[in-house]
Amino acid sequence: EYITQGELEAKFIPVESEHSALAVLASASAGGVRTFTATSRQGLALMHEVLHWTGRGRCPIVMAVVTASLGSPPDIGMEQDDALVQRDTGWMQFYCQSNQEILDSIIQAYRIAELVSLPVMVCFDGFIMSHTYEPVFVPDREVVDGFLPPRQTRFKIDPENPLRFFASPGAVAGAGYLSKLRRRTQDAFEIARGVVKDVDEEFYQHFGRRYDVIECYHAEDAEVILVALTSVASI
Repeated sequence: EYITQGELEAKFIPVESEHSALAVLASASAGGVRTFTATSRQGLALMHEVLHWTGRGRCPIVMAVVTASLGSPPDIGMEQDDALVQRDTGWMQFYCQSNQEILDSIIQAYRIAELVSLPVMVCFDGFIMSHTYEPVFVPDREVVDGFLPPRQTRFKIDPENPLRFFASPGAVAGAGYLSKLRRRTQDAFEIARGVVKDVDEEFYQHFGRRYDVIECYHAEDAEVILVALTSVASI
């Protein structure tokens, strides 16, 4: 609707499945384009193969994930098993406790993903957050542009200068090379801890809201700490 009305300068690509949706985003992201999609439950499970390709391929894709129970039995209620089982695919996961945090996290996610070259899932509760109304402040486009400048990428696929990777038929990465790639991905996750804090502080300077990596509540002298995700963490 936004694209049709000229309010969003983007291209919407309809496909037949979530697997294909993420494959399209992988190609677009590798070409230097900012990309976005959304999914949930079995749809996210269907993406699993391409989650590995995009995560280990260091594609800075942003994806909204409405977390809910994987069947069987089917349920749209709150559960995070669909996202949590994707832990080792190379994607960062941000969990939101309000609809305002969902919007703000998506804006931040692009900055963070592009700085560390890792994709991001912005996760929030099925039904409780996805199917209910809540007031949300939508910032002006100019303010967002000031915080999120156009994407800059050193390496990208150029259709005018096509290249082939692993050109020899049946070629595979050796164990030594593969372990280096895994190490670099892990290093990027460690670097992301500081990047998330820095981006969140800069976001606060622009928009007056901050979230941090973990929000604590009266935890200074606690003997027992309960850790919660999404709307369960609301105080």
